[in-house]
Amino acid sequence: MGYVYSKYLINKKIKNKDVFYNLLLRNYIELDFDTAKKLKNINNNLDNIDFFINEGILVKKDFSEKNLYYYITNKIKYTNYTLSITDTVTLDCNLECSYCMRQNTYKSEHIVPQSPEKKIEVWKKLLELLHSEEIVVTFFGGEPSLYPKYISSMIERSEKLNLPVKNFNLISNGVSYSEKMIDVLKSNKIKFVQITIDGPKEIHNLRRKSENINNSWDYIINTIKIILEKTTSIIILHSVIDNINFYEGHSKMLEDLINIFGITALKKKFIFNIGLLSHPDGFCSYTKKNIPSLEKYGKIYLETLKNILEKNLNVVDFLNVWPCTYNKEGDIVIAPNGDLYNCISGIGIDKFKICTYDEIINKPENFLRKYSQFLENKFTDELCEDCKYLPICNGGCRYNIYINKAKKDCWKAFHNKVYEELLSLYFKYKEQVKI
Repeated sequence: MGYVYSKYLINKKIKNKDVFYNLLLRNYIELDFDTAKKLKNINNNLDNIDFFINEGILVKKDFSEKNLYYYITNKIKYTNYTLSITDTVTLDCNLECSYCMRQNTYKSEHIVPQSPEKKIEVWKKLLELLHSEEIVVTFFGGEPSLYPKYISSMIERSEKLNLPVKNFNLISNGVSYSEKMIDVLKSNKIKFVQITIDGPKEIHNLRRKSENINNSWDYIINTIKIILEKTTSIIILHSVIDNINFYEGHSKMLEDLINIFGITALKKKFIFNIGLLSHPDGFCSYTKKNIPSLEKYGKIYLETLKNILEKNLNVVDFLNVWPCTYNKEGDIVIAPNGDLYNCISGIGIDKFKICTYDEIINKPENFLRKYSQFLENKFTDELCEDCKYLPICNGGCRYNIYINKAKKDCWKAFHNKVYEELLSLYFKYKEQVKI
């Protein structure tokens, strides 16, 4: 019986270790050189072969990893213990960010929001249909903080109905919070608050502004101070990087935040995250000009991530990347009017709509029938199926394909650039890698 290396394996020698990561199993392991040397004689290493197989390093020659891929992705797809709901509170926003992926998406029609009473019925119906044991709710927009009464009402109603909500989260621009919104945060019901800062003040304010708000940086800093002082919420500090603000710009932003809040607060209450540009519907001049090539984007991403970690700050897990909402039955996006989508960027686009509010409430069989067309739509081609990055890419972003009118969205050049270096960073800084 012969053995071969797993096709999904990333390997890098770091200091006195051989580090392996299996992209399909999401398994990370460090081996000393003596143990790793035994892999040179795979077929004669019978005493340790089970260990290497169990760790995702080796497979038998006649073992189908393609079948294993389908098995694991289906398990992930249909594991609904936790129902993840992204509740889009509103499409209104008090900023007009230069690169917003949502611009132009809903300008052809106004989506009338449902009342909290009707929205909570959608939560209940999804819980019932998917047989989930707990719910994680993320309030999103537009800008959800514009409607604190809605957020407060939904939290209170879920508690009165004894819905098994594990935690609530908020994705917000952090600008101009009202006293009522501050009261929502002070209730300590919101576990994570994600806020975007795109660089030092001079860069950030050029990117994230509107006709009424030209200095969103100061507003955001004030909001963060309130969150730190009056709540138990953890802040996810999100930055969208591109040709304009990476490395020196992002590094200066970190120094400014350290000067304002202190390194202790940043390490205790902040987790940093890096976002990448995505073309908005219809494109825009900013993204056309400032999205780098994929190989360059990989370099930019690594430099920015390394800069955060070298400052001893915490980051969102960058190694164990899981499928987006498009590939997981238990991840649902609810539009303001109660319609259901499986892509947050696709709200308002029929191609991404699962069903209407009326269907999920009154004809749930329609929801299941239509959802099957999303979840069981074989999307990858032969090149994708032979690619080691398939478990983390799943054939690319469906929204990007729709916007670019392309057959696929291949990020192999990006992944080739980053993954060995990500192993090095994880090896050195794993204690700083959080959610």
